[in-house]
Amino acid sequence: MVKIAVFEKVGNNKKLIGFKTKAKPTQDDVVVPDDCDLAVDGRYKYNEEQKRFEPFGHNFKKPKKPKYPKERVFYLFMKAVIDSKSVEIMPYECTEWVKWYEDNLKKREEEEQMLWRTN
Repeated sequence: MVKIAVFEKVGNNKKLIGFKTKAKPTQDDVVVPDDCDLAVDGRYKYNEEQKRFEPFGHNFKKPKKPKYPKERVFYLFMKAVIDSKSVEIMPYECTEWVKWYEDNLKKREEEEQMLWRTN
């Protein structure tokens, strides 16, 4: 008896969801060592080309740095919501954070933006 991987097909990926034993594996079966201890909760996929298991999220290039810092984006979003008056009761923490941002980071980031535009 050999231990083989059990998969769930997700798009083009084969997600590892378990193991089973078989007397005679087929050509399509992925045989694994008896002591294989990979998690079977779907976090691993099988790379057919490399003949190996890889965690989901593996092998992606490092993302580019975003054009705007997340604090600025969050500030603009919060400010738009507050100014639109579409939310009747804004959580106190949100308005305090907007005030903190305006007092501490807004001027610096605006100056950095000006610098980027001139380069």
